[in-house]
Amino acid sequence: MLIEPSESESEPESPENESFDSGGEDISVAELVFSQSPQYIAPPPASSQESTSPIKPPMEVDIEDGGASDSDSESQSHSGGDAFNSLAPEPDEDFEVDVWRQFDEELDIDQPLSREDMVRELEEMLAPDQEAELWAIRSEDYEITDDVWAEIWAETAAAMRHIPADFVRLLSDNHGYFTAEAWCFWIVYMAPILLAGRFRDEKYYLHACQFSDIVKTCISFQLTYVEIDELEANIIDWVRKYEDYYYQYEEDRLSACPLTIHGLLHVPDDIRFCGPSWGTWTFWIERFCGYLQASLRSRRHPWANLNNHVLQLAYLEQLGARYDLTDELSRFNQPDKSKLSESEKMYDDYPDVILRAPYKATHNPNDITRARIAGYISAVIHKKRNIIKKKLPENMPRWGRMRIAGDGDRIRSVSATSAKHDETERDMTYVRYELNVRQDDSWIPRIFYGQLQEILVCQLPKDDFWSEMSGRTRLLAVITPCTTFGKDASKERACCTQTTSPIVVDLRTIVAGVGRIQTRRQWYIVDRSQGLLHPTFRTP
Repeated sequence: MLIEPSESESEPESPENESFDSGGEDISVAELVFSQSPQYIAPPPASSQESTSPIKPPMEVDIEDGGASDSDSESQSHSGGDAFNSLAPEPDEDFEVDVWRQFDEELDIDQPLSREDMVRELEEMLAPDQEAELWAIRSEDYEITDDVWAEIWAETAAAMRHIPADFVRLLSDNHGYFTAEAWCFWIVYMAPILLAGRFRDEKYYLHACQFSDIVKTCISFQLTYVEIDELEANIIDWVRKYEDYYYQYEEDRLSACPLTIHGLLHVPDDIRFCGPSWGTWTFWIERFCGYLQASLRSRRHPWANLNNHVLQLAYLEQLGARYDLTDELSRFNQPDKSKLSESEKMYDDYPDVILRAPYKATHNPNDITRARIAGYISAVIHKKRNIIKKKLPENMPRWGRMRIAGDGDRIRSVSATSAKHDETERDMTYVRYELNVRQDDSWIPRIFYGQLQEILVCQLPKDDFWSEMSGRTRLLAVITPCTTFGKDASKERACCTQTTSPIVVDLRTIVAGVGRIQTRRQWYIVDRSQGLLHPTFRTP
């Protein structure tokens, strides 16, 4: 959703019918695109210390003026990347053209970009023959050698064992088979970890992380107009740096400027006019064609088979409309996760947590675990730990798995992990949990990460000794904490240096499942709980 700004935050409107005239002054493509936008906020001028090279029109063919008229330049047609790149070799001296302005006039990119559009642009942008390939050229200072790339892709494939299946499908060490979904996950969650320290100049790594932040903002579930303005300025800055680092204002490097780079500049306005990316969908025809393709069963009469299937689908739609059976007859509905299965249970005091099998009705925790449970309850009711330990119930049923209600993450405890634990099993035991920590006579919320060992059901008897916990059922999580120094892995790199002794916390403190990546003998947390949209490319 878009959140309307207050009257004090609204910007003054620009005069209508205002025409653009560069007056012969050199400007960048970012300024060219947004100078006519009523929401455009001119960024501060770049410091002279940042670049000593003369200012040239970025991403444009710089050709001497030979007296060509505007109509002559406008008569040239460019329909895509090949036509655009063909402008680079041997330019005509009697021809002057502003490439990007002509692209705007002819193509006029006004279609809304959905989240899937952004993901596909990302796939094109980071395809092996584009930006990722730029990092592999051995004649530039932004190069990454083949040996390092091989290590990066090997670490990508190895990390799949430690990343939950809900996050992304399996990624191989061959990025040539990456889909748009795979590229989106890799650039947003894995690239900031795997690319750290790989470049000879840190500015290229920071530039890649800036693009990751841009994608995160674009796929956010909700945005304010202030955040859209910040996104616009961030994209302009990123495009300018891209020009400086890769295009370098040289005609023979025009192949470094695919149309998708320019397309990013239109994303903020698309979000302003059409809402967040989840509100638009432009690939429903592809989905329907995929559905029809999967329905083909006859090799001898494929067209008759296809016609009959479409006809029967139309019959079902008419029956659904006439007798109010749309939900019952729909082929595209996702499972209703609000309904519990036979192997699931929800406790009254825990509406956001659903416990799942395996379930062990008779379970007696060992003395160490009981002491940790007593320590947790002691901090709540302020009674002595030894007395609490003696009064704890002997039997505490144990659940093996859980999921966050709604469309939340699925989490598995170590107690429910298969003893064999083959290499194909995805690790879903690590979680993000949040606690209030006392500091200077006040409670401060802190973020922690750890491995879920087991889930226990503690039914306390009705007794004044238990104070406010008397007669209540407590769901307790036994977690082995990771030392991350309070860092939020959804916003910055969080390295898990070591683990500490297990602790007991209330199950409600667990907010999400997380994954892990190991690179150069260090473990990093993969946390996607920042309110972003996640690809759900499922078959009907």
